[in-house]
Amino acid sequence: AAGTTAAASVVHFQEPVWGRMSENGLLSVSPNGLHVILATEGKDGVMRLWDRRLDTPNWVPVPGGDVNAPIVPPLIWSPDTRFLILMGSRGLKKVSLSGGAPQTIGAGITHAVGGDWNRDDLLLLGNGFGGLLRCPASGGTATHFVNADRSLGEIQLCPSFLSDGRRFIYLRVFRAAPERSGIYVRALDAPSSDVGERLITTGFSAAFVPSVDSRRGLIVFARDGSLFAHRFDEERLALVGDPLQLADDIGTYLDGASFAVSPTTLVYRSAEPPFQLTWFDREGRELGRVGAPQHLTGFGTGLALSRDGRRAVVARSAQHTLPDQYVDQRLYLYDVTRDASPGLLTSAASLAGWPLWADERIIYASIGDGEPGVRAQSIDGDRQLLFKNERSEGIVPTSVSADGCVMLFTTATDPAFRFDVWVWTVNGPPGGSPLVEREFDQQQAQLSPDGRRFAYVSNETGRNEVFVAGFQLDAATGRATAGESHPISTGGGFSPRWSADGGELFYLTADGGIMSVRVTAGSGVGVPARLFTAPGTHPEWGVTADGSRFLLAVPAAPAPPIHVVRDWQAGLSD
Repeated sequence: AAGTTAAASVVHFQEPVWGRMSENGLLSVSPNGLHVILATEGKDGVMRLWDRRLDTPNWVPVPGGDVNAPIVPPLIWSPDTRFLILMGSRGLKKVSLSGGAPQTIGAGITHAVGGDWNRDDLLLLGNGFGGLLRCPASGGTATHFVNADRSLGEIQLCPSFLSDGRRFIYLRVFRAAPERSGIYVRALDAPSSDVGERLITTGFSAAFVPSVDSRRGLIVFARDGSLFAHRFDEERLALVGDPLQLADDIGTYLDGASFAVSPTTLVYRSAEPPFQLTWFDREGRELGRVGAPQHLTGFGTGLALSRDGRRAVVARSAQHTLPDQYVDQRLYLYDVTRDASPGLLTSAASLAGWPLWADERIIYASIGDGEPGVRAQSIDGDRQLLFKNERSEGIVPTSVSADGCVMLFTTATDPAFRFDVWVWTVNGPPGGSPLVEREFDQQQAQLSPDGRRFAYVSNETGRNEVFVAGFQLDAATGRATAGESHPISTGGGFSPRWSADGGELFYLTADGGIMSVRVTAGSGVGVPARLFTAPGTHPEWGVTADGSRFLLAVPAAPAPPIHVVRDWQAGLSD
């Protein structure tokens, strides 16, 4: 009878998803279980954090919670639920749910992935490029304190404190040896060489949750497409009994899974629906579909249409196909003129993304292969490393000239952590050089077909808008400079694409609008016109040379809702 009464206290309801969520589908729940946070775009096209108090019906923006980035790393809550820490424009940013000016507390920390905050005001931070970091919650310098084996591509993510605040679990990911990945446990004062003991074999992050009754606490984790909770003996640092399944069909992104948990509230979300590659004309009429629906979420999701409009390279992620659920991101070659199975271009180990066409070569970035960088690969599979990624902030190739001699890419400027446009040329600086470097974010640069201009996206007005600037290349030195910028979009815009003659520029809007604007020599710009609307379309897309057809990735099914389970521990049957 007692068990029946406890189970009856569980409340499970669903919240519909609205707007375009962050690419990784960020979800977060406060330690007291009263706040659920998600990252999504508003009507103004700005990605920001939204807060739903579970005792109120409405979502409200988090003060200072503008993130303006497609991927939002896991948030860190203060133990008293008053503050949130997120990645800001100059490092870690602390915001208060009650309002007030945000505070930068970790200047120069540009690649934290998940973390936790104990009652001694110590932050533990995951590190997308190596071992765990620690930093005072009041601000200061972050220091490494757990060694990572970079020869095996190891990174350490999403630490979660145990009840004593001195020991913690965390995810170790080995890109080159995925069988060693898993959830490990160690103490704060252990030697840096002591990585702890593996508790759970998985490729995704986990969270420790104290019990709300006399039973042991739990480790909540995802594996094999499902969400589990496993009792954990904190004295012996050992799992107890069998894992308890909480939900199935859990969504994943890179090394994270779509759930967040507190002692009293559990939130989770199913996998995003696959996208269907579909041809449209300028009036929005569907002309045909390419292949079967596929999952495009994952590292460096991309779609690159060849200049003749006959082939496309697509970055696809596998969902729940590997035995231990490790990241699987590959490039596939499609013949978009007929319904045929695509050919595989890269292996799972390369973790390839952001493909671009240069003649008969594919330019792409990868974080695998033992050497992160930008590569060129022929259709036949011959590869060469164009340059290594010496920048810890990462590289996102966005445009390349037809001959492959000039490439524009986005990278983050350290220590300010702004997104800026850089340029690489075959005879220029080996790692490229800045092209547009300003206080705000500049990204998604597209070189015009004649190489004299480029379009890019900036949030200098407070939301993402499309701009065009001149492009001058010094052939002798390989260095490029940008001319004066001119605004193109007027009500928000992103993902620009050129017509083959450079006279027309296309871009997307937050509501799925396909926009067109005439661009003439010099600074001549027409009035943007909406061609049609494709709600939910993926931000990567292709336009034929004459601008008459558009290859879009549209959702094959409605977006899954957010599941909210209150008093979830009362429903456990162990």
